[in-house]
Amino acid sequence: MDDIIPMDPRTMEDMECQFKEELLDCLDDCDYYGSFSSLQSHQTYANPGLALKGFGTVGLPLGMRDAEAIASICKRSPFGKGDQTLVDTSVRRTWELDASEFECRNPIWPGFLAHLVQKTLEELGVRLESHAQAYKLLLYEEGAFFKPHKDTEKVPGMFGTLVICLPSPHTGGEVHLQHNGQERTLTTAPGSAHNLTTLGWYSDVTHEVKPVESGFRLALTYNLVQDQTTPRQSAVALDETKARLDQSLRLWSETLPDLPFLLYPLSYQYTFASLSLSALKGQDAAKGQLIDQSACHNGMFWFLGQLTRQKTFQTWNESAEVEYMIENIVTPNGLSLDWRLFEVDETCLLPAAEELYERRRPDSVDEEEYTGNASTPASKRYHNSVLILMRKEEAVSQFLEQSYVGTNAMLAFFELLHNDFKMVEDESSMQLMIHASKGMMDKVTQKINGHNRFLMKWENRTLAHQSQLQDECSTIFLSAGEFCYRNGYNDIIQDALKETMKAWKWFSSSSMISIVKAAVQREALTRGVSPVSVWCQWLAIPPPPNPTFEYIYDVHQTLEEVQKSLLPQDQPAFTVWATVYLTEQVGSIKLYSNRHIGELLQVMLKIPVKVYQESILPNLLLYLDRLQAFYLFKQLDTWPGLEHVVKITYGAILNKDPAIVTLLLEDFQDNTQKGRGLQKLASQQLNAQKEILVRHFLDVLGYALALGLDDDARALLVRGLPELPAPGSGQWSTWNRLIDLNENLLGRVEAYDAKLHEALRPYIVSTLRGTTEWLMAQRPVRPKDWKQTGHELKPECDPKWCTLLHQFLISPSHSVCKFKCNQYTREHIRRSLGERYYVFDREKNQPGPYTLIVNKTSNEFQQLNGVWESNIRLLQMHLHALRFGPAGKTVFGDEIGKFDDTDRMLLATGVHPLQPVGPRPLGNASALTQNLEPRGVLDEHVAKKRRTEVIDLT
Repeated sequence: MDDIIPMDPRTMEDMECQFKEELLDCLDDCDYYGSFSSLQSHQTYANPGLALKGFGTVGLPLGMRDAEAIASICKRSPFGKGDQTLVDTSVRRTWELDASEFECRNPIWPGFLAHLVQKTLEELGVRLESHAQAYKLLLYEEGAFFKPHKDTEKVPGMFGTLVICLPSPHTGGEVHLQHNGQERTLTTAPGSAHNLTTLGWYSDVTHEVKPVESGFRLALTYNLVQDQTTPRQSAVALDETKARLDQSLRLWSETLPDLPFLLYPLSYQYTFASLSLSALKGQDAAKGQLIDQSACHNGMFWFLGQLTRQKTFQTWNESAEVEYMIENIVTPNGLSLDWRLFEVDETCLLPAAEELYERRRPDSVDEEEYTGNASTPASKRYHNSVLILMRKEEAVSQFLEQSYVGTNAMLAFFELLHNDFKMVEDESSMQLMIHASKGMMDKVTQKINGHNRFLMKWENRTLAHQSQLQDECSTIFLSAGEFCYRNGYNDIIQDALKETMKAWKWFSSSSMISIVKAAVQREALTRGVSPVSVWCQWLAIPPPPNPTFEYIYDVHQTLEEVQKSLLPQDQPAFTVWATVYLTEQVGSIKLYSNRHIGELLQVMLKIPVKVYQESILPNLLLYLDRLQAFYLFKQLDTWPGLEHVVKITYGAILNKDPAIVTLLLEDFQDNTQKGRGLQKLASQQLNAQKEILVRHFLDVLGYALALGLDDDARALLVRGLPELPAPGSGQWSTWNRLIDLNENLLGRVEAYDAKLHEALRPYIVSTLRGTTEWLMAQRPVRPKDWKQTGHELKPECDPKWCTLLHQFLISPSHSVCKFKCNQYTREHIRRSLGERYYVFDREKNQPGPYTLIVNKTSNEFQQLNGVWESNIRLLQMHLHALRFGPAGKTVFGDEIGKFDDTDRMLLATGVHPLQPVGPRPLGNASALTQNLEPRGVLDEHVAKKRRTEVIDLT
């Protein structure tokens, strides 16, 4: 065997340089007709017969009177900035009418217009079937202008602009064009009084309208739109150029394996939306069509993209850092590939970077900025739309290495590969397709399993969106998998599907189930075994590290879907296996939360009671808190078919030590915070949670009784009721909530046995006795003098008036005080004291400020006493209902006399029973209804003069 002699690196480098030169010459020589702009002047023309809505026919040449009248019915022209449409006369100052607001009535005008369009297209080098769409009527008056800009794609297929300047005398208004380093000026002023002038340019050409110096310019504007999707080229020129290109690409494919791809800048700039072979213009279209016919037969794929060159300068470093990046890569059909190429080497450029960027102005610049101790470097960026020629193996490798690829992009890439295979159909293309199919199915598997940034994780998607994504993934599996099956690579699709099934999410897509089912049937047929056997092998997946009931629920759902897909004769055997498998999976669960209880209950319907009792319940007791336990009880009662686990669950949870279904005294305390904001909101949420706990407790008791679990219910009454406060404790302030609890308990146990009644009676008796004793101790004491406490001013008060007011408030003999002070202090005193317990008046002083008169009242005692009497009446009503109502008689029976002492204590208060009244209003009382003299004070001083009762601070 002959020894392989390695090629000299210098020889390889020379070959690469020579190849690049030949390829560049070939592409540069590709037919290029026309220019980026067009200018024509016509002394002979057809009058368009221009007529405007609300005006009538416009005479030509345009006169001053018509021009001013037209301006009066026009609107200011806007311009586009990003996604916005703005009107700013500092950027654009022009009048306009939409196409719907004018018409050309001369019947010969359409024919003449077609002639103008054709001439313009020829000068632009357009080789596509195209037409002009009327867009605007523009009126440029003296001073009108438009700063440099590029036209946007106003309608699909638009690639250029045609402007027809009608006879209208003016000076100035030149149109300056700039494109690819070339500048051009189009003038319309010469002969403007009698000639008709047409201007045309491609949409990506930067152009500026200089100010009109005098007169008016009236112009019709049209969008140039292509109709045909395939560029039209000369067959002879294409054949000759194609042969040269084939030779160059074949040389690259066979002798330069280390050259991954090359970039050829296009002559025009294209938006992402217009990046496609059918949208290329002029010479770009010719080059694109040529490469499209040659690349696939010579080991290459080709794409379109947007190249950015960024040159970054640092103040402390004279040299600049240059980076290249390709974004928005699309297939020749314009389908996005979600693909970027970073850190592109400039040796991949055709032509060389020096030739491409020398003497070229940047497209955007970031000036250097200083921030703190550092500075932001200055950057210059250059943008080009490019043709990308890439070796097929390199394209597949680069695409599959992308960390983020959407399903649509994968389908687009697979379509590119499949079309290439159909055109070539050789062994290398076959192996490339197999490699790409496996890689894409692996990506889909990673997406479904949520292991990469392929798409957002499944938990962040709605069910409908998850189903949609599953269907898209199944399309990839279907396309790639069918190709593998047809060509004898069954193991690739089977391995990918088995990996996908580990996610237990694929069942949500009916199409995915169909694909897996077909794969199972193929394997069963190949091996000569039952499909059930294959299903059991494919589904025997070990649990994840920290499984939850949500995971078990997904497993359960998948098993059910698989069972439905089986033939009736295969279902029993699969059911047996699925039950055993699901039971094993359940035993691995260690995490519990409220959001998984629904899935837990569904799983419990499918597993034996023994498994639940031995595997689930012990762990459940370790993690459940009070709210979760109550919620679980509530859910158990609402699920049919779970009667076999209810008693076990009740017994285990109710007998847990300490019991997690015990109510606490703090559950009955009001945590409402005054004020606003998060603190108040948190207190409201806490109160709501306490109400839920109490309600769940009563529901659990009711469920236990309804299910005949009397012993468990009795245990709940003995262990689950809140411990009552110590006698006289301030915690008795929540007595009304404890009384409500008693009433609810009576209603729950009334219809059940005496043992339950016996368990409840002591608690009710203790609650009533403790409540009565506490209320008796809370009775307000009638004041014996005028002394007031607890109504001091706030710290910002003037110390002088604060001291005087304090002396008045604590004075036992003074009921009225006069304050001669400024308005701010008067208002501050009123706000601080409030009008609930004081009456305010004022006197006018001449000269000087008003005098504020403060009157003490006995309202505080009256209101406190009213509330207390109302509470006594409420307690009397409850006691009356207990003694004489059916629930009380049933539960207490002969022991109802235990409440006699309580009844006597309440009667001793002197409050008339069974006539409940609410507390008196806490709003402002009128002077007529307010009692200004507490009892006892007037009696002691009835024979004395009243002068000492008034403090005059005026």
